[in-house]
Amino acid sequence: MLDARRRLAGIEERLQQTEKKLKALQEKYGFGLYGYPPEDQEELDQLTQEADTARRDRDDVRNVIENVLPEEARKAGVPPGWLRE
Repeated sequence: MLDARRRLAGIEERLQQTEKKLKALQEKYGFGLYGYPPEDQEELDQLTQEADTARRDRDDVRNVIENVLPEEARKAGVPPGWLRE
């Protein structure tokens, strides 16, 4: 459980940093009102893809923390309090 929580914290940090960079780039060009230069469009696409990947990873780890690990622990007869930090 602790390992999964640490992975979740790392993914959330990565997502925050990516979203911060993405927002800064979007603000630089008025959120695409007049489009983006080609070199910045490539960076925007890459950052968008990284953010989407981080969101999926975050959702997967949250599912493990909230559903998979508690169910496995229940089947193994582990007391519920042991999963808390």
